[in-house]
Amino acid sequence: MKKITVSLLLALIFITGLALRLMPALNSELPLRFDSYYHARVAELINRDMSIPSWEPWPYGGRPHVYPPAYPLLLLFISKLFMTTTLNASRFVLPFISSLIVVAAFYFVRSFKSERAALIASFLISVNPYLVSSSYDSPQVIGILLLIIAVYFVFKKEFFKASILLASVFFFNPFSLVMFSVPLFAYLLIRDKTLNTAKTFSLPIITSILWLLLNFNATSCYNNWIGPLFIMKKINPWINFATPIFIFLPIIAFVMIKDLKDKFRFFWFISSIVFVAVFMLHFITPIFHPWRADVYLMLALSFLFSDSLSSLNWKNLFLFITLSMISLASLFSVFLASPLMMPPLTQNEYKLVDFISKNNKGLPILANHDMCSNILTLTNKSCLLDLNFECIPNATSWYDYEQFFWVASRQEMRDIINRNPDISYIAYSSGDWGRQFLESMDVDKVYSAWTDSSRDASLYKVNRIKGNITYMEG
Repeated sequence: MKKITVSLLLALIFITGLALRLMPALNSELPLRFDSYYHARVAELINRDMSIPSWEPWPYGGRPHVYPPAYPLLLLFISKLFMTTTLNASRFVLPFISSLIVVAAFYFVRSFKSERAALIASFLISVNPYLVSSSYDSPQVIGILLLIIAVYFVFKKEFFKASILLASVFFFNPFSLVMFSVPLFAYLLIRDKTLNTAKTFSLPIITSILWLLLNFNATSCYNNWIGPLFIMKKINPWINFATPIFIFLPIIAFVMIKDLKDKFRFFWFISSIVFVAVFMLHFITPIFHPWRADVYLMLALSFLFSDSLSSLNWKNLFLFITLSMISLASLFSVFLASPLMMPPLTQNEYKLVDFISKNNKGLPILANHDMCSNILTLTNKSCLLDLNFECIPNATSWYDYEQFFWVASRQEMRDIINRNPDISYIAYSSGDWGRQFLESMDVDKVYSAWTDSSRDASLYKVNRIKGNITYMEG
């Protein structure tokens, strides 16, 4: 293909991917996903104290700060550059960086395959709904961008440059580093020398150990079981929907592979197997965050498919793209109707947050993750939960706070309230479970906001007698 044709096609693919990622963000005045609120708060904390925090004032009572600081620092820099808030900056930084992955994928594939394969890879990454929906929440998309470049340097045998990039990934998103390190380590051990494996992983290992040593006291609050357990309970229907897709697509990709002598195919083949395995672990345990594996798997499959599809004749390729577009349109219709692409709270829930901002005297509020993220960020009031669930100051209480909205009986709810004297107010969103149990106890309904399409979002004050709550009847 002519150079101008390739450039125009790449520009069209990039603009399409950018538009798909920016449209949901532009339709909401606040970030779409709750992790963004946490990182924006950390950025504001850095701005206030002019240093990387060792302690966070949230949730109620505070806790050590353990998350590496690169993304909050980037948010702070962007907010200063464009003279806006860190919360507003978080709406657009990740979608834009996610779009850059499209361009990085093109140049990465073109370096080791053909321009045709590169265009196919960038197209698949541009329009994949799983990759699009990951553009609003976690700095993992920054990690993925850096990791693609790191793999490029590994293939070029420039191991020190790859090591620098891998080390930088840790400071943006440690989980991305861990996810990619497994297939990359296996690839290097099998296809390259042990010495080159050591060169590649030297800096990320050193920086990770140094960070953990410098923050050793903070790691005492680390708990990777309770939070993931309740996240999985919440998104289990979504995981079940995705499971057949993540079994079927890899099988097709593996069948289309010609041979595994090629380093490009071999690496993404290993990566796909690892990411499928991590995702399938949701049947056993949530501690490996299987809900995040979809992004990495779709990335790996995009590269595998680009290599296989580039050898098809134009007629077969056109047929494949047509079928893919129909399938993607169906998937997008599901995604766009799901909570993943909508503001975390409904209109009446934001009214409740506004009421809390103006009326709560600072007493701690128990609410679900989405509500707490908004309360902590938008009101500067105290809340008992937060979405950075890897750092848990008190595992017993945290489990109770999580379990509160999943209880099967009012006695179980009452026991949770009586065990935890910090529960002074309880905020119920439109979709929370167990409201009928709470209303059978001695509580005051302080505020309620309704919309036509949902239940009320309400704030309840807990009344205690000698520290305990009682039932209303009798």
